[in-house]
Amino acid sequence: QDYRPEKAIWWYTRNCFLLRMLNHAFGLLDVHMIFDTAVFVQDLHRQIEQLHNEQFKEYRGEPIRLYRGQGLPSVVFGQMKKARNGFVSFNSFLLA
Repeated sequence: QDYRPEKAIWWYTRNCFLLRMLNHAFGLLDVHMIFDTAVFVQDLHRQIEQLHNEQFKEYRGEPIRLYRGQGLPSVVFGQMKKARNGFVSFNSFLLA
């Protein structure tokens, strides 16, 4: 009801149903759910593109290093390490 396209990043980073739904859709490659959220994903893309254009007007070609963090309780991480001889793999798409 309160959604506006220019607030897509705010909605994406907010801990609400939308984030869980997108995580689920992209994690399982659920095409139907991805189509259901396509308008939001397009708005998110547009807003990220707009911010990129605003913030990198002065960009001189130097490498930019970006990091993405993922929180995980120590107990869960320990269980994951034991499950496959210490091998841990993540498959994600801009997921929080």
